[in-house]
Amino acid sequence: MRDSTKGVDMRLMVLAVTVSLVVALPATTAAHAQPSGLHSEAAPSGRQRSDYTLRVKLRGLTGHQTQVTLRSMQRPRFTEIRRTARSIAFRHLTPGRYQLSVEAVDNGDELLRPRRSVKDVKIGIRNSTTRFRFESLDRMVLNQPFATDIRESPLAGEPRSYYTRSSAFPKDPAAWHLPVDGEGAVVIHKSGALHNHPVSQAQYGLTALASYDLTGDDDYLAIARAQAIRLLQARVEVGKAFYFPYTFRWRLGVTGRNYRPNWYSAMAQGQALSLFLRLAEVTGEMQWRDAADHVFASLLRQPVDAEDIAVVHVHEGHLWLEEYPRYPVEDSGHVYNGLMFATFGVYDYYLATGNPQALLLLRGALQTVKDMFARVRNPGGYSHYSIHGNRPHELYHRVHIRQLQYLSEVTGDSEFARMAETLRDDSSALEPDDAVPPER
Repeated sequence: MRDSTKGVDMRLMVLAVTVSLVVALPATTAAHAQPSGLHSEAAPSGRQRSDYTLRVKLRGLTGHQTQVTLRSMQRPRFTEIRRTARSIAFRHLTPGRYQLSVEAVDNGDELLRPRRSVKDVKIGIRNSTTRFRFESLDRMVLNQPFATDIRESPLAGEPRSYYTRSSAFPKDPAAWHLPVDGEGAVVIHKSGALHNHPVSQAQYGLTALASYDLTGDDDYLAIARAQAIRLLQARVEVGKAFYFPYTFRWRLGVTGRNYRPNWYSAMAQGQALSLFLRLAEVTGEMQWRDAADHVFASLLRQPVDAEDIAVVHVHEGHLWLEEYPRYPVEDSGHVYNGLMFATFGVYDYYLATGNPQALLLLRGALQTVKDMFARVRNPGGYSHYSIHGNRPHELYHRVHIRQLQYLSEVTGDSEFARMAETLRDDSSALEPDDAVPPER
């Protein structure tokens, strides 16, 4: 017979030992020993913390705002965008890999460009700080040294527009050298599509306004408005400046360079500037004067890199309003007639506003026309299309003569008249078919 009292004592001893072991366990072990339906206040080890902070410090912005963009490399839909001029913080981020980017700031007079615009950031373990430093690049072409017309009064002649007519231009759109679309704007057919042609739009508008001056016929005013409206609809804005893009490919024969969309031209900018000023004068509508101010701003900006939109630069100590700009600037077309057409726009703007920057720009452009004459002249033949000196042709030779004669009249500078007469003498014995076809 078993001793029941002894069995009871043994069970009590086992229970006591078990209780003492449980009481003596560390807190973490005890937590793991809890039934599955109970949870402690500590997060499970597999759960990601989501309250990390990424601080972004910005230096050199001088009060100007940039766009800061944070993208997750693992969650494509996660993007945060901020605009700020000061250091900022992105909060409540989950661990992972991110890409942080900042944009350059173009404030007209200068370009504030980050030394590095994109950085990869890893979030986790601890909060992070990333720094971006911006450097200032001078965008004002007038801050560069270049040769200028030093005459006390560079505009001593009789003020007038280059576009004057003795008879009205035909109203029929078919009379223009390029097609006109259903809205009355000049276009060009390239690569199976219709594209705007900014310089031809501006010139068609100026020709129509010259006809309006003669006749008072509102149909001509409507033609000019249609060109101006299309130019503004297609504009590209960079800071305060309006640019008018060419959206088709072009190959410039004198340099062999290819121009891919979008490309821009000081000739188009200058001619559009003249058109907006004339419309403001004729209609009294301030929208056209405002547009002219924005276009003039484009003629003050020089390029800082190959991606930049700019149509003015200094080359070999001379200011160029460049019809076919490239970067580096020595690869540009340096086209003589385009320089003068753009100069006419600056001249018109100075007459309308008295802007001192326009006068400085005009002095520089006039001196470039004078100093580059020897490089485009082809003694005994037709003048060259550009200073590259490999493309003489009759059409632009005659344009050069008309342009130089006009500059003589509005500036009162007889040197331009002598230049025009020299070109007349060079071509007096030539037949028109001795020249190669025109560029465009």
